[in-house]
Amino acid sequence: MLRALLFAMAGMIPAVVSASALTDDIYAALILEMSKEYGVYGETGAFAVSDEQYASYVLLNPSSPYSRWKDLELRAVDWPMTRAIERAQHPDHPISPLEATRLQTWDLGYTKAELPDDGAVPNDWYGTNTHNLYLIANAMKAGIDGDIYEQAALLAGQNNPIIAGNFAVAAQILRRKMLGVPRQQHARLGLREDVLNHFLLARDERDLSEFDAFYLMQILDAEMATWRVGHANGYGKRDLQATFRVARATASYIPPRFPGACLTNGQHDPVFSLEPGVAPCFNDATDRAVFRWYAREFHTEIVGSANGGPRLPPLSRAVAMSRQGGWGTHSWSGFDESTRIEWAEARIARKLFAEGDVPYHTAAVALRKAMQLTCWQQGE
Repeated sequence: MLRALLFAMAGMIPAVVSASALTDDIYAALILEMSKEYGVYGETGAFAVSDEQYASYVLLNPSSPYSRWKDLELRAVDWPMTRAIERAQHPDHPISPLEATRLQTWDLGYTKAELPDDGAVPNDWYGTNTHNLYLIANAMKAGIDGDIYEQAALLAGQNNPIIAGNFAVAAQILRRKMLGVPRQQHARLGLREDVLNHFLLARDERDLSEFDAFYLMQILDAEMATWRVGHANGYGKRDLQATFRVARATASYIPPRFPGACLTNGQHDPVFSLEPGVAPCFNDATDRAVFRWYAREFHTEIVGSANGGPRLPPLSRAVAMSRQGGWGTHSWSGFDESTRIEWAEARIARKLFAEGDVPYHTAAVALRKAMQLTCWQQGE
């Protein structure tokens, strides 16, 4: 079964790009080099760190959604880390071991969506009707272009941030893929320009066919099924994993309330009581904390609606029947588990196996560890 799963799941250029966005997948490079050096048997080698251990290593207060990073003191740099940095860094932008660790924390969801330092609306958003910096900061962290952001809001309608967030990320992924390859290759790669145009030109949800909606969700499903980081988004920043992008995009459609979880400077209000199910201060919360909120909301709003009541509208139905709908069927906590470091390592190992960089048993160890964790959670 593991072998079948491994084989089955292997499957706009910014003007100014930060050095971090030019650095390739440092975590995948590190796992590859560690597996070569130490092997992966038992609880030793490349897959020895638990999610809780890693969070304690990088965060001052792992239990807080607003925790800041620790001032990391790196251990002695070994040969696997040295080779991983050489493999992942851009020739014109070398990185240090500390920077490499920071990039891992970004990719694993330990960073925030801070407001612009100058307090001004970014140039990319001048042509839009959205000037709320709290929302823009989250949309930019998700890598969403202004036109796609507003079109997703139009089609989803009011009070449907999950639907808007999912379709915004899906359309953005499709646009990025289309811009990344010559147009004559679009058909061979299954990239539908007509669907993107239907999305961008639709006046309301009725103008988007059921095929268009399900196609966009399939694009998103494919991205969420794998590990893909290290690319620069349209703002010159490093793209997040698709799971975190969807959560951030969803948060970008929910204006903060004052008084509430946020202070006007975008920091969280320490006096505000954060009860289960209550939205955190998104701008000051880590990507993982935002996704934890999102997982609960998805289970309540989307999975709950799909299991009863009237037939869902086409966009909601497409989201409910997506990969996320399957994750969230049993419990929101099971969906939340999908962002743990064990699942990240499983996706990385699966990708390395599909590319012929590691043998089957290496990927199987990582996948088995993640599956055992999830099965244990669902069995509680």
